Amino acid sequence: MHGWSCEHPAHWDVVVNKGQWSEGFIVLADGRHGKINLTWQRLRRTPDLDKTLRRLDQRISRDAGRGRFTLTTIDDIPQRGKYMRWVGRDGDVFGAILRAVEAPVIFVLRDVEPSDGLALKRMALSCQAQDDALPTRWTLHGIDVELPPWWRLEGLQNLVGLTRAVWMHYPDGGHKAADVLTLRRFAMASHLLKEQSMAEWLMGHLNPRDHIAEREVSEDGITKVVTEVTPNSWIRRLRGEKDPRIFHAWHEPELDRLVVQEWRGRGNPLPCLR
Repeated sequence: MHGWSCEHPAHWDVVVNKGQWSEGFIVLADGRHGKINLTWQRLRRTPDLDKTLRRLDQRISRDAGRGRFTLTTIDDIPQRGKYMRWVGRDGDVFGAILRAVEAPVIFVLRDVEPSDGLALKRMALSCQAQDDALPTRWTLHGIDVELPPWWRLEGLQNLVGLTRAVWMHYPDGGHKAADVLTLRRFAMASHLLKEQSMAEWLMGHLNPRDHIAEREVSEDGITKVVTEVTPNSWIRRLRGEKDPRIFHAWHEPELDRLVVQEWRGRGNPLPCLR
């Protein structure tokens, strides 16, 4: 997620997910019980762990009520960061601050409610980050793809029956996106398709105003459709230029899922990511 990964108990769920590639936070919960808050940030300089620790101490005191928890223990995580314990009347809470090994990313984890700290420590030690200049594997709510360098996750929706993820391509780490990738994964594919073929279903969901430049179905059942759409730039519209939009769609019968991959932009198109 956002170029980093960690391990957590299988029965925990992500109930809050805010942010993007440079910074953000998630909250993990077990049912209705909040468990761990994890914050990440990509930095251009070496992080000041002591300064971050002071901020975390202030945050825990502010959230829990002044004087409820007292920071009592600080242990080093060799070459990576610190592991902390706060003692309170209702139990202890734990936190961790550590750097990623492979990329300039700092993680801050803290318990949402008192615990024994074991899950937080295991989760902290599993935190890893990918360098933006290297290929990255993304595993999100059933979506599992590997993208070339400089692709960053910009949006994620996980609804009943639909997962939608959007990435943008920032060549060489620049500030302007050149291409956009959208992956949609639908549940109950057999119900959606009914008596239609994959190609018929996909064509029925495209904008009828778009020009179909290419349409084919491969031997392994992947439908590819290339459309041409009017660009946003009025100068390019005056020139009569068109922007390509490339769709790949396939059926995952063993899971009854339907996946649609959409690429648009002016760079090198991505191949089918199945």
